[in-house]
Amino acid sequence: MRLIFLAFLVPQKYFPAFVNSKTSSAMVINQNTSKLILGITVIILLILFIVKKYVTHLKDKLYSNYQQLLRANQELAVAKENLQINYNELLDKQSALITSEERYRLAVETANDGLWDWDLQENKCYISERWKERLSLPESAIVNHYEVWLGQMHPEDEARVRQLVKDYLEGKTDKYYIEYRLRDAFDNYIWTLSIGKLIKDQFGNNLRMVGSHTDITERKEYEEKIYKMAYYDGLTNIPNRSYMIEKLDRAINLSIELNVKGALFFLDLDNFKQINDTLGHDFGDQLLKTVSDRLISCIGSDFIMARLGGDEFVILKEIITSKSEVEETAQRIIHLFQNKWIVEENEMFVTVSMGSTIFPDDGKSVRKILKNADTAMYCAKDAGKNAYNVFDETMLETVLVRKEMEMDLRKAIECHEFKLFYQPYFKANTREIAGIEALIRWFHPQKGLISPTEFIPIAEETGLITGIGEWILREACRQNEEWQKKGYQKIAVAVNISTLQISHNSPQLLKGILSESGLEAKWLQIEITESEVMEIVEENILILNQIRESGIKILLDDFGTGYSSLSYLKKLPLDMVKIDRSFILDIERQEKEIVITEDIISIAHKLNLEVIAEGVETQEQVDYLLNHECDFLQGFFFIEPLCAEEMEGLLKNNLSL
Repeated sequence: MRLIFLAFLVPQKYFPAFVNSKTSSAMVINQNTSKLILGITVIILLILFIVKKYVTHLKDKLYSNYQQLLRANQELAVAKENLQINYNELLDKQSALITSEERYRLAVETANDGLWDWDLQENKCYISERWKERLSLPESAIVNHYEVWLGQMHPEDEARVRQLVKDYLEGKTDKYYIEYRLRDAFDNYIWTLSIGKLIKDQFGNNLRMVGSHTDITERKEYEEKIYKMAYYDGLTNIPNRSYMIEKLDRAINLSIELNVKGALFFLDLDNFKQINDTLGHDFGDQLLKTVSDRLISCIGSDFIMARLGGDEFVILKEIITSKSEVEETAQRIIHLFQNKWIVEENEMFVTVSMGSTIFPDDGKSVRKILKNADTAMYCAKDAGKNAYNVFDETMLETVLVRKEMEMDLRKAIECHEFKLFYQPYFKANTREIAGIEALIRWFHPQKGLISPTEFIPIAEETGLITGIGEWILREACRQNEEWQKKGYQKIAVAVNISTLQISHNSPQLLKGILSESGLEAKWLQIEITESEVMEIVEENILILNQIRESGIKILLDDFGTGYSSLSYLKKLPLDMVKIDRSFILDIERQEKEIVITEDIISIAHKLNLEVIAEGVETQEQVDYLLNHECDFLQGFFFIEPLCAEEMEGLLKNNLSL
C-alpha cells in the first residue's frame, strides 16, 4: 500500500511544469498515460509484493529446512553415539560370551556332576566327559545313544526309569527327578541322581531334554545305614519289630482286600535266660545268630522273619493256601530244634515254644495278631515247652490267669509270702534221717496255698526264680545252722535250684551264703534236674565242678526222665542221683518200670553214686527198693513235708522212724 501511495505522488512532485504547461487537449492524453503508468506501477508493485512474499516463503522454508537439517544432524549425532555405545556393548557381550563359554567348558570339565543332552529327534544322548570318567568308561566304549545308556542301568531300575521318562515326555508328570544305579567299568553300581528339563519348539513339539547326573552313592549308603538301624536287628541282621509291624499291617490289609489268609508264627527259645546267665551274653548272642541263620534256611524265601527282641522271633507268611500249610511249617521248625546244637564248640540242646495265628480270621489289626500269636506261644510254653500251639479264643483266659499269677508272684516276693517246708529222706536199712529236702510253699493271702508246680515255671520264665532261689538257699542254710547250734545231729539240707540259677558267679554266691549263715559246705546239697542240666551240659560241668570242689554235694534230680547219655553222666560231678517218682509209682505192677529202676540203681552204683528213691508210698515199693540195694528212701510212706517247727520237733525227739 505504501508503494501505491507513492505512485500517486510522483508525477506532481517531479513533473510539476509538465502538468501545468499543457493544454486541456493534452490533458486527456496525460491522463491516459498516467493511468497507464499507474497501472504499470501497480503491476510492478504487485509483482514486487508477490516476489517478496515468495522470497519470504522461500526464506521461511529454507529456515525450516535448516532447522530440520539441524535436528537431523543432532539426531544423527545421538544415533552415532548410541551406535558406538551399542557397539561397545556388543564387544563387551562378545567378550563376556567368550568368557562364559570358557567358564562353561571349564565347569563341564571340572564339575562333579555329569551333564547330559538328549536329542529327542535323533535319539542321541550327549554325556559329558566327567561323567564317563566317573564310570571309568573310555570314550571309545560309549556310543552316545539313549538305549546304550539304559543298558548301563541296574536291571531292577531300568523298567522304572523308562516309565518315568515316558510319563514326563507325555506330560503326565511335571518334573523329571529320579534315582537309579549305573554300572561302571568294574561292574560296580553307582547310585545316580538324574534331573532333567524338557525343551519344546514353538509348536509344542518335544525337541530335547537336558540335565545332570549326580553321584549319590555315599548318601545312599548313609541312608541304607540309617534304614538298617531303624528296620533291622543289629545282632542278627534280620528285620526288627518296626519292619515286621509295617509288613504285617500291609499283609492284613491285603488279606482283607483280596479275601485271602495269612499266618504269623511267634517263637521263643526255651530257657534262654539260663544260657545267658550261665555261658554269658556273648555266647547268648552267638546262639541267637545261629538260630536266626538256621530258621532262615529252614523257612525259605516265601516267609518274612524278624527278631522282636531278646530271644523272640516272628515269622510271617503273607498268603497261605490252607491251614495244613501252617501245620507243616510249624512241624518243620519244631523238628529243626530236635537235634543237638554246637555253638562255639559247646554242645547243647536248644528247644523252642511256638504259637501261630491266622489272619484276618483271628484278628484284623497288628496288635491283635501279635497278641494272639504270643498267647498261643505262651500256652505251648505252659504245656511243657518244646511245643507248638495254634491260637484259639480259650487261650486268652489261660494267659490272663498266668499274667495275674505273675503279678501276684512279684507281690509275694515283696511281702514275704513264701515259707520253707522240709521233707526228710532216710537210710533204707536203718530208717535214720540222712538228710532233709527244703521245699518252698506259697501262702497267698486270698487264694491260700499255691503249689510250686503252678508258680515255679512262671518264676523261671520271668527270671524271678533267681531271687526266689537265692532266698531259699539263704533260709535253708540259716535254718540248718540254727538246728545244729541247738545240738541236733548234723545232717545235710538239700535245695532244688533251677539251672537258670547256675552261672559263673554261682560258686561265689554259695560261698557268701555259707559264710553269712555259718553253715559248713558239707551240710549243703544242691539238686539239679537231669533234663535242664543237659541243655547246656558242657558249661554246667565247669561250674558244678567248682561248686563241688568247695565241699557242697550235688544231687541229680528226676534221673531217668531226661535224655542224657552214659558218657554225659560220667562227666557230671555228682554225689547222688534221685530216681523220679514216675518209676516208683507202679513199680510192683509195671514190668517196664521195674527194669528201668533196676538199671538206674545199677548204673549209679557202678559210677560210685548213691541213689535216693523219691515218691515212695507203699510197703511193696519199700521192699522192692531194699531188695535192689537202693541207698535212701523218701516219700509220704515215711512222712510228708513239715514246716520248720514240726521238723525241729522230729529232729529233737527222734532221728529215725
